[in-house]
Amino acid sequence: SNINLNKNIQNTFEFDNRLLKFFENGDKLYPQSTPIEKKDFIDNIESFLREKYMELRIDIGQVSLLENLLSQWTTLSLLGKIEYELEDIQNEKGEILLERFNEIIDKVILEQPVIPFIYEKLGVKYRHYFIDEFQDTSKLQWSNLIPLVSHSLEGLDDKQRKGSLILVGDPKQAIYGWRGGDNIQFLKLLDNQSNFQVESEIFTPRTNHRSLNCIVDFNDDFFKFINHKINTIKSNKTFNFTQESKKKGGYVEIKVVDKLKNKEQRNISFVNQAIKTLIQIKNSGFNWGEIAILTRTRKEVVSIANALSKENIPFVSSESLSVSESKSVNFLITLIQSTIDPSDMFHRKEVLEFLWQINFEKEDYQDLMFENLDNEQSQSTFFKEINKKFGYSFNPEIFTKVSLYEAIEYAIKSFRLKSEIDAYLIAFLDDVFEFSTNQNQNLAAYISYWEEKGSEIIIPMPEGKNCVIINTIHKSKGLEFSNVILPFLEDPLISLKNYHKVWYPINDDSESNFNWGWVNFSERLKLLGDKGNNFYEDKILKSQLESLNVLYVSLTRAINNLFLICPKEIDINDPLKSYSTLINQFLIEENKTPEDDNSYVWGKFSKPSQRKYEEKNSIEKIPFEISTNWNEKLHKKNLSKDLNPQSIKSDKGIIIHELLSSLKYDNDLNQIIDFGIERNKIKIQEKKYYHELITKIIKHPKLKDYYSQSCYVLNEQDILIPKKSFVRPDRIVKTSKGWVIIDYKTGAYKLDHETQLFVYEKVLNEMGLIVYRKYLVYIGENIEVRSIKLKS
Repeated sequence: SNINLNKNIQNTFEFDNRLLKFFENGDKLYPQSTPIEKKDFIDNIESFLREKYMELRIDIGQVSLLENLLSQWTTLSLLGKIEYELEDIQNEKGEILLERFNEIIDKVILEQPVIPFIYEKLGVKYRHYFIDEFQDTSKLQWSNLIPLVSHSLEGLDDKQRKGSLILVGDPKQAIYGWRGGDNIQFLKLLDNQSNFQVESEIFTPRTNHRSLNCIVDFNDDFFKFINHKINTIKSNKTFNFTQESKKKGGYVEIKVVDKLKNKEQRNISFVNQAIKTLIQIKNSGFNWGEIAILTRTRKEVVSIANALSKENIPFVSSESLSVSESKSVNFLITLIQSTIDPSDMFHRKEVLEFLWQINFEKEDYQDLMFENLDNEQSQSTFFKEINKKFGYSFNPEIFTKVSLYEAIEYAIKSFRLKSEIDAYLIAFLDDVFEFSTNQNQNLAAYISYWEEKGSEIIIPMPEGKNCVIINTIHKSKGLEFSNVILPFLEDPLISLKNYHKVWYPINDDSESNFNWGWVNFSERLKLLGDKGNNFYEDKILKSQLESLNVLYVSLTRAINNLFLICPKEIDINDPLKSYSTLINQFLIEENKTPEDDNSYVWGKFSKPSQRKYEEKNSIEKIPFEISTNWNEKLHKKNLSKDLNPQSIKSDKGIIIHELLSSLKYDNDLNQIIDFGIERNKIKIQEKKYYHELITKIIKHPKLKDYYSQSCYVLNEQDILIPKKSFVRPDRIVKTSKGWVIIDYKTGAYKLDHETQLFVYEKVLNEMGLIVYRKYLVYIGENIEVRSIKLKS
């Protein structure tokens, strides 16, 4: 049944209401002006009110919890069904998912009163264990290892020798809690709360062998400041440390930038500052390969990668930068889909959304959608309205008639995306070109290919080592770099994205048979009394400490020079609110008042002592150009030898050849000629001439059947010849009787023309495509069609 808790009652018992604060602070429940007799009455029942208030608060919390559980019921039921199906598939194939092994092993151990036989066998064989990165080990992994390791530690081998266990880790680098890593079990071991009946020895190295001493001293001071601000048992165990470096030198710089109101503008500011810092380091003598830019998210990696690409700065990244993440690339894919299926309103909506965004949202979103998402509106009208509204020049008929690569270039030019050309679009164009060359020029064929392979197309990385490294902080763990730049330092310390929903123990809060419930994580859990409050605060502290661990990992990657970029914060009453409030407050305590566009330094910039990479000659940056007449220039040279001044002028011959290369079927003629006029290839007064001339070809008694829509047509399709070159027939047509070759000539007959057709025939036959007819079409004031005898 549905539980509908009155919102007014619920708000009365929320965690932040005034009544609760009165009770918690011991304040009086009445103003001073209250009559004395009423004061006495309220004072007499205050303890009763407090008790009943707290009881009702927990009751309200339990009702809220039940509402929460019921809202997740459908989702959990679906997941349960999927789980059963997954089990059936595994049983049918005789396979088990790797991630299920720890769960299965744990269940076996719990069900058996003694150590399983397999553990005894392994315990005899292996006596010494080494576990690295222990701070990221999950509870399940550790509980499964304990029986195995304890057999070695607490027993003797045949020679009366004990085994050993070495655990290596750093609680300050526990950054994988979101995937099960449990740092608490490591902290317990460091506090001598061992799982084994043997003495343990703890060794804490105090010497930092990576960074120069200025960076080490800065980190010591910074994290002592942080530990003082948090001051919890967990933080004291984690951040209460001191290190030293015997390597003198080093440099730390905090760059404070203006905190712009818009998040996107702030990100642009961070990126620009990172590029300036990058060039500053490069100009001081370091090579690109000695500089790393570290970020928290892949999205930030993408922003930096795009910026470096535009500046022609070489970079590498362990992140796979898929072109499918680009908005511009996805727009072009949607545009293709929209022209393939004009009736699909979803693709039209995606087109509109992208154009609305890149035009700085000048139009009202709802009005734009309402006016242009009409099922009865033709595709042509849809794009005409877009052109009119945003000042574009896109024609879907042109887009669908030219080759695949030309279509993409045409769209980039028509929608003025040239300024948006980045590493993603360039990689996308390269892929389109490769697909067109090796497979198919068809738009629909590319979409089928994209749906299968699109996510695997990545930005190619430059070869060699002399490239800026861009990584997420998680991917940089365990690595070191001469220079480290940390932009985007404004994230909140408490991030609930990994705790959006949590498993909460409900065995004491409901009468169900379930021990755990999948619930939304929010402050309402505090309504469940000490248990709910402790659960909530524990998750919040865990999120906070993990964010600080991520910051620690990033600050300890640098060898020579470390650069932090953060915004100026006005409100720093809560220094633990975000990275930027922490850094701003630290600057103040260091007597360095943060100001916009200022830098605050520790130490002296450390220049390179020796070259790690040979500096290659810089690559000249070539601006990306969209050319719409490249094929005209190409045709002009190829066709000149065939032209006869007596039969037809060379310019007209080129135009005729181009029109015929675009024409697949007889009903395409009007559209193709209009396209030629639109591209200023044909003058309006010449329209009749070209229409009549080409009509004579496609209606010729010998040829008309080969311009029917029932045929499969390939115009100017490159055919590769193994170990040689390629051939490109003007037109080949598949019919029910075989393949037909048609070649157009605008000059006089030559025997070489027949030889050329013989080569085409031979290549097709060798491919298993049996040639049925061959025609040479001579185009002049009159049309002459010659049937060429088959050689085979």
